[in-house]
Amino acid sequence: MSNTIATKHRHPRHALLSIGLILAGGFWILESVIHAVALNGAAFHLFPDDLNELWMRSVICGMFVGFGIYADRVTARLHHVHVERQHVQQQLEASMAKVLGGFLSICAHCKRISTDDEWIGIETYVRDHTDTEFSHTICPRCERKHFPGFEG
Repeated sequence: MSNTIATKHRHPRHALLSIGLILAGGFWILESVIHAVALNGAAFHLFPDDLNELWMRSVICGMFVGFGIYADRVTARLHHVHVERQHVQQQLEASMAKVLGGFLSICAHCKRISTDDEWIGIETYVRDHTDTEFSHTICPRCERKHFPGFEG
């Protein structure tokens, strides 16, 4: 069932990296256009002649791409945690289904439980319908009642 969850909410691989690349390219071109217009209609150059300008654009574009990589990794991890949480939740719900619920027909005298075809002891019923095992002891009330001289 966890496979259906994973395919149902699939994380778009590298979507934010693509956005970072698009923003970097758009920034580079916009800077080139702004410089061409700011210099009173000078010729449009995609790569500036000024090394400082080239360095500044490269750093800013690198930041866009770096942010895209970082955001892509964070969202991929969040997606993985979300799918894992849903899987654990399904396991928990399945485990809770094994916990006794609803109404049981129980004998008022011997405390045996009625199933569809027989009456069985409560310990057998609980063991067969849950992951519970029993260990036996005597409560203080029964100890006083059934073993009045014994102090344990």
